[in-house]
Amino acid sequence: TMLIDHVQHVVECIHKKKKTEPMPLLLLGTAGSGKTRSVQTALQEIQRALAKAELPAELVSTNLVRVGAPTGSAAFNLRFQATTIHRLIHWYTPPYFREVQNAETLQRLQKDLEYVQLLILDEMSMIGRQMMGRIDSRMEQAKAGVAAPNEVLGGVSCVLVGDPAQCEAI
Repeated sequence: TMLIDHVQHVVECIHKKKKTEPMPLLLLGTAGSGKTRSVQTALQEIQRALAKAELPAELVSTNLVRVGAPTGSAAFNLRFQATTIHRLIHWYTPPYFREVQNAETLQRLQKDLEYVQLLILDEMSMIGRQMMGRIDSRMEQAKAGVAAPNEVLGGVSCVLVGDPAQCEAI
């Protein structure tokens, strides 16, 4: 319910044209404890809440909430248009990471993530510190001009899901 309450708060802020206070959340559990099912149920309820919210067409649930995982199979298991984290943050050359320099590429990134208010990232044990820094960097670029400078994840709420005792990031 905490997540649904936060989404309702986001909707209220959108209607009142106010800035939303980002919410960090960890959903932890061992293998087989139901984390994926919990995320799927939460996403289903978020979709219901957003459908009732009478938001403008550009603010459909897929624009407000993005779901990612480190691997394609983990993203596939989540459903709800989940994607790999690399695709989510527009990082198409994994061996090389740097800030987006090209104006056209930056504009595409900002357009794609313009309305995002909540990130749900699965398999957090595979993400690691460096990858999380890269996600933060890209979200900061995506939300430039909207979020305060150096605001974590560009001021977007984030739910990290996983088992910290599972395999470490490669």
